[in-house]
Amino acid sequence: MALFNTRSLILPCLVCIASPAFAADRFHGARARAQQALDRLPGASTLLVRWSPLRTRPSMIRNLALDVPGVGPVQRARRFLRRWPDLFVGPEDRLRQMDLRTSRQRHVVRFQQTHAGIDVDGATIAVALDPAGRIRAVHSSVEPVTLPRVTPSLGAQAAVARARSHLARSATRRGARQTSSRALTQLVILPGPTPHLAYRILLPEDPTGRFRFIDAHQGQYLGSRPAVIAEVRR
Repeated sequence: MALFNTRSLILPCLVCIASPAFAADRFHGARARAQQALDRLPGASTLLVRWSPLRTRPSMIRNLALDVPGVGPVQRARRFLRRWPDLFVGPEDRLRQMDLRTSRQRHVVRFQQTHAGIDVDGATIAVALDPAGRIRAVHSSVEPVTLPRVTPSLGAQAAVARARSHLARSATRRGARQTSSRALTQLVILPGPTPHLAYRILLPEDPTGRFRFIDAHQGQYLGSRPAVIAEVRR
């Protein structure tokens, strides 16, 4: 009996110790695959690349000159990104077109990363094409997402109440405005080493104009960032 109890205590500790190592192996494996894909890009030796050591994907690739078949810049951009999943968005994620900006010198297509139909907060890719339709540059803030539970346990109204409670306790409460406008909420995935399903909330009374994030399962406050009007879904 004593041996059984000892093993039952040790086993969870082994899991705890192994988990960071497993996460590190997964990170380095994904980064290695991205590097291999980058090396296979045509003209790889002449590319300008920006790549943080904390990310598995490059944030910028320039000096590209790739011909991709397709009708129009949006289709060509999509086909290029799908051709290189280890460099950009993996098979479990999708891209939703945000906009297309066109000038005489270039076309720029922007996409929002989604996972299980939910936007990944702040995760976008912009693909630049020249007038001939060749891919010339990519700017990206996407990372692979693994999230087993994508159905919230907490309701949106409860999340707004918790965001307001946090605002009331913060140093900004003296500047809070009185308003009858409703809070703007969206269910998103907050990326990071441990992604969270969260409500992104913009409180109309908040003088700082920040998105506030509430965990959609446990309800804890996860942080905030400046709100971007283009990201607000009404």
